[in-house]
Amino acid sequence: MEERNLQQMGLSKKKSNSDTHSVALPTYPDVGRAAWGTFGSVLAWFGVIAMSLGVCGSYMVFICSTLPELTHWGDQTLWVMLILPLITVLSWMRHISYFALTSSFGVIALVAAVIICTVDATMHGNHNVSIDWAGNQPADSNTSMPLLKVATYPLFLGNAGCVPR
Repeated sequence: MEERNLQQMGLSKKKSNSDTHSVALPTYPDVGRAAWGTFGSVLAWFGVIAMSLGVCGSYMVFICSTLPELTHWGDQTLWVMLILPLITVLSWMRHISYFALTSSFGVIALVAAVIICTVDATMHGNHNVSIDWAGNQPADSNTSMPLLKVATYPLFLGNAGCVPR
């Protein structure tokens, strides 16, 4: 029964990492083809490519606009020209498992940054900070907020940080 349903979707059983069992691994184009035929498959491929280009493009703009401010060297265009070859070479990697060790260092660095920011905000969070969001507020306007608001801090950390009460 399962094999027939997979064949109707244009899928076949593919081997998983463990040789003990087979698992069907449909792709987005497979699902699109099953739903709307060739048009659905093309639409799914377009969506995947557009999303990937959008995310990568946004990341490039963010990194290359931040690096000149951090290094006080070059401009955004120069940094794009320096980073683009590195990203191109990284995109040729067939298996990203080679980067597992460096990825774990990145995760540890992010956790450390959250802890450091939390400790710093706790130590200095007993007064309000004025923030001029629009750039034209008078100095005596009510635009201040606390550095740390303990009641809503778990929301900052995300859903995993929220504990039901």
